[in-house]
Amino acid sequence: MMALAGVVLALAAWLTVDPLQTPRDFSSQASSRPTADHSLAERGRLTIEVSSLRKGEVLRLDLALADEAHTDEPLAARVVSSDGRVLDLSAVPVGGAGGAVQLAIDADWLQPGRYLIQLTTTEQSPFPLRRYVLEIQ
Repeated sequence: MMALAGVVLALAAWLTVDPLQTPRDFSSQASSRPTADHSLAERGRLTIEVSSLRKGEVLRLDLALADEAHTDEPLAARVVSSDGRVLDLSAVPVGGAGGAVQLAIDADWLQPGRYLIQLTTTEQSPFPLRRYVLEIQ
């Protein structure tokens, strides 16, 4: 599974995305911290039904972070689909106890399949990334 995610990520880096087909960045709406639809643990996996996604709405995910990756600043997030589509967003810190950020993804962009969600953290490490898997059935 990790090998597949790595291959998808590498392929996505070489692909270009037509800006006319890229959905709007809804992450600025997360600044008021609305309730997340789902939460994912670090290195977690979430499976949801495509029928639960409503056209024109946003899927909000709270992504847990380890203490060393916690920040008060937005983090760069990349969502990579198994078919090579890439969506770059910002993940906004969630206030309160525990480190987490909220990511808002346009539900219209999501289709059945697997998605790798990657956060670039501000921690001082050789590999400052956190990864999560989203599967739409």
